[in-house]
Amino acid sequence: MKRNRITSLLLVLAVCFSFSACKVRFSEKYQFIDSEENIDAISIVKISYNDSSELIQTNIKTVDDKDGFLEKFRSVGCYIYFGDPVGPDSTEDEDKVIKISYKNGSYELINHCGQSEYISEKDKLSFYAGFNVFDKEQFEALISEYVTKEQ
Repeated sequence: MKRNRITSLLLVLAVCFSFSACKVRFSEKYQFIDSEENIDAISIVKISYNDSSELIQTNIKTVDDKDGFLEKFRSVGCYIYFGDPVGPDSTEDEDKVIKISYKNGSYELINHCGQSEYISEKDKLSFYAGFNVFDKEQFEALISEYVTKEQ
């Protein structure tokens, strides 16, 4: 009887440990796919898909003050997600994301639940490119601040 209790306890601990491995943990700083010095442009874009499931990007707002935006972006709660990565693949009809474009033609699309990466040399958009997730309310507030500015 005592042996069954120990075995059950060990099994429960193993299951708890397995679930804790997928937990969201705090990260100090979001890691861009390229260095911040190579950022060419920042914009807020709407992503959606056409009937052929092709990604459509519509520019909503180009950010004029890159440094100011990056400072605000850094203040949004950023976490590392230890599980299957999630990218901004617009599970709804459309989604607003941050597009960071680099001098080499590559870019990344960032929403509160993940990031996608376009590599110009491969001419391919890779969904699920990172393990970062953001505080949803803070992220959406940042986007709303720039979308409603001067429109």
